[in-house]
Amino acid sequence: MSEPTKASAPPCAEHEEPSDAAPPLATAQHIAYVHSLDDAEHTFEYWVTEHLRVSGVYWGLSAMALLNAFDEMPPEKAISFVLACQHTNGGTSLYYCCSACSSSCSSSCSSSCS
Repeated sequence: MSEPTKASAPPCAEHEEPSDAAPPLATAQHIAYVHSLDDAEHTFEYWVTEHLRVSGVYWGLSAMALLNAFDEMPPEKAISFVLACQHTNGGTSLYYCCSACSSSCSSSCSSSCS
């Protein structure tokens, strides 16, 4: 008696061999997205994430640096925002302190933060 033959299933995306080449990074689209985050003041999401803004400045500056587009970020705007978040005693808050200092130090006009 012979064994029944198994029907071969078509390959699915989960089981395909991985490609050696990564898809190209859409740098221009990423840069445009980072720029758009500050222009979204008319959206609900912009205002409900206001408490994340200082960290967002840091992540935006870092992303632009990784995309070799740091010079497209206006450092004066980032610095003035971070300075506006300071309390009267000079601090920001424990949560934002690292992001505020990193943002200030990573911008090209960090000398204005003394």
